Amino acid sequence: MDVALLLAALAGVGAAVLAWQAAHDPWVTLTITDTRDRLDPELVGPLTVVGDASLIGLVGRVVAGVIGAYGLAWLYFGFDRGSTIPWFLSPAVPLLAAVAGMLAVVLSATVWLVWVDAAVPQARTIGLSTRELRALLDLQPAPLVEIERLDGLHRYGGSLLAGLAATITAWWSARKRT
Repeated sequence: MDVALLLAALAGVGAAVLAWQAAHDPWVTLTITDTRDRLDPELVGPLTVVGDASLIGLVGRVVAGVIGAYGLAWLYFGFDRGSTIPWFLSPAVPLLAAVAGMLAVVLSATVWLVWVDAAVPQARTIGLSTRELRALLDLQPAPLVEIERLDGLHRYGGSLLAGLAATITAWWSARKRT
């Protein structure tokens, strides 16, 4: 029995479940200001965006699925210390997925453009049609959009850190077998 790999498996599955659940939560609030009249900018309104309404949320679900699936596989090898982990179950894949997920979190927390496709369908909540909001967001110079990071984004990022720790532990455990 490999206790380190069992702990990595449980942490990986737990992190995947938490990340999957965090995709349903609100990730950001975008506060949009129309800057066409530079002397008198006009507040358009705030839009709260849920993680899985965007491409970033889809990436988040894929990352959670990869970490969870590998965690379940590691559970088997944690109980069977005598067998070698096959190359296709290498912890390198979920490690890369966790790093890609962390990059997606940083990107979604700093660049408002990744949220455009999720924000436009909610245009009615700020009193605009989807066509009007799309036209406003496509203007040059672009409108001022502030990003407020919400709990869902923090929870997702935290669960990815746990998943990253799990994959590093699994990597260590797999390397000491050889």
